[in-house]
Amino acid sequence: MRVKLIFLFSLFTFQIWAQNTEIGKCATDFIESEMRNNDSEVDLKFQKLDETYRTFAQDSDQNSKTSAVLLTVPVVVHVMYADQSDNITKDQILDAIDVINLDFRRQNADAVNTRQIFMGVAADMEIEFKLARLDPSGNCTDGINRVQTNLSINANDNVKPLSHWDNKKYLNIWVVRSISVPNQPTGTVLGYAYRPNPGQNYTKDGVVIRHDMMGRVGTATGIGRTLTHEVGHYLGLRHPFYNGCNVGDNCSDTPPVASASFGCNRNRNSCNNDSPDLPDQIENYMDYADDVCTNMFTQQQANIMRGNLANVSMRGYLVRNNNPTVTGIEEDQVLPCAPKVKYSNTSALICEGENIEFTDRTEYGNPVTYNWSFPGGQPATSAAKNPTVTYNTFGSYNVGLSVTNAQGSSAITNYAKIAVRPSLKPVWINGFSDGFEQWNVPNNNWYVEADVDTIDFFTTQTVGFNSGKSVKLNNYDIRSTRIISLITNSIDFTNSKSVRLNFDYAYTSKTNPVDVDVLKIYTSTDCGKTWSIKRNISGANLLTATETDNRFVPSGAAKWKSADYSIFGINF
Repeated sequence: MRVKLIFLFSLFTFQIWAQNTEIGKCATDFIESEMRNNDSEVDLKFQKLDETYRTFAQDSDQNSKTSAVLLTVPVVVHVMYADQSDNITKDQILDAIDVINLDFRRQNADAVNTRQIFMGVAADMEIEFKLARLDPSGNCTDGINRVQTNLSINANDNVKPLSHWDNKKYLNIWVVRSISVPNQPTGTVLGYAYRPNPGQNYTKDGVVIRHDMMGRVGTATGIGRTLTHEVGHYLGLRHPFYNGCNVGDNCSDTPPVASASFGCNRNRNSCNNDSPDLPDQIENYMDYADDVCTNMFTQQQANIMRGNLANVSMRGYLVRNNNPTVTGIEEDQVLPCAPKVKYSNTSALICEGENIEFTDRTEYGNPVTYNWSFPGGQPATSAAKNPTVTYNTFGSYNVGLSVTNAQGSSAITNYAKIAVRPSLKPVWINGFSDGFEQWNVPNNNWYVEADVDTIDFFTTQTVGFNSGKSVKLNNYDIRSTRIISLITNSIDFTNSKSVRLNFDYAYTSKTNPVDVDVLKIYTSTDCGKTWSIKRNISGANLLTATETDNRFVPSGAAKWKSADYSIFGINF
């Protein structure tokens, strides 16, 4: 039997949000109420707007379920961060955009969970969102601005003057650490947005959202549907519980709801004045039910949002005339910019004879030519945009890519990017040991796989257990979920009746950790295609030294622990 042992650290962040039903997760109703109470003309204006929205909702021309016209909204994300803990990554922002695109197109995997009674009104909005690729000055951009400011804490409209783009061309999203709108009652606000009205200034427009509500990765603590909810407001939707059982959301295909729905109660029917009398539509993104229970917009909600995008005085300026070209989101648009090379690959760790698919992710300018380099791969070079490469011999291999267009070129070489493990012949027979004294890790006996390029296992020559070397994982600065793996080569246990794993390790956490570190031990008998977990060690059970807020260096044998685990019994 050929077995691989994997030492895998997973870093998880757990946070619990308190909610108050007076203001709940979203402050949109509250801020709109404040505006209306403070100005009678504004109140009259919103009354007329709601009449317009009701007209949109009942538009028979739009009730055909699909219009076959996809409307694309350009987006700019302003990351207003207090420190690096809430300076979310581009990957997290892209994931957040992916979530709302899936939800608005009803391509979300959990769309099948919509109850049959509501399947007939659930609809594809035929609306999508793209990060802008040209800024207001016509310069190339990735659609992300970053501003460090303490206003990110208890933020509201006060962050908007620090970074904003023309709200007649872009949907502005401000990402902050926490939200506290003026005069708000107690409660935790996850986000808010202004509904469209003619002539609104950027300070009373766009979406404000907490960083931990963006997407499903990085600092996110949910599945990203707070942004779906807030963008629904931005395009004109109300909460279904607005005005209680009096059907205040302007849509007759969302049953009236007496108050916000929390949790996931599918038996709730808080209003009985609708005909037919339907249960509360907790699946609707615009209610407050748990994200895992929401999965739909309705046809009339689609009519309202698309009606606003068809009206140039509301949101129509985002999708009409030449705005897609001005913001750089037009399909196959050639941008006047030199490219910035970037790519992704389906795996960085495979077995001999397996394939890897490489995908061009070049930013800014559109490449005209591609020049890939794959030492050790077949083919060894490629001019394709998205090549597939086969690696037949174990080892570590570089990957290079250069791209060009009329404005310039960009190149990158990632060293030891691809690790190929032997699939037939084990390196060690009937056991092995390694003190990491002779070779640096990674090497052809040990592989490192990580979901982030900058955090890896590596050999340190400053400290070890009764020696001067060890393998170190520097996770001091990680503040979000990360998985980093240290993987052995093949080991042949064919003639062994039992196998034990022995190793020494040193670990501590910060005094008030926001992460829970986990050491997991897996084995595989099929070259890593599937893994079987053998041990899971976390929290206090993982500690070998007193918590500290300084970078940890195990000074002496007392800071280390010895682990001894049975991996296999007699039966393989």
